[in-house]
Amino acid sequence: SYSNAAGSMMDRYVVAPGTNTALSTTSELYQFSGTSSAAPIVAALAADILSKWPQLTGQDAGNIILNTATDLGEPGVDPVYGHG
Repeated sequence: SYSNAAGSMMDRYVVAPGTNTALSTTSELYQFSGTSSAAPIVAALAADILSKWPQLTGQDAGNIILNTATDLGEPGVDPVYGHG
């Protein structure tokens, strides 16, 4: 229910969990959600790829993410989930 459709950007789009649980400085659990929760997951994946293969470019890392995403929704790239 966040930004829940890839639309015209479906060829350059992946999804990530939009709700996360964190621990506050007072040791209380809280949940936060939205693109502010999903985008860091994809960014961390790109950072992991680049730390393993530093010779790659950011575009290379993005292409690896797109090409290895688990297909979700309709088969192939679709306007809701993009690559998955």
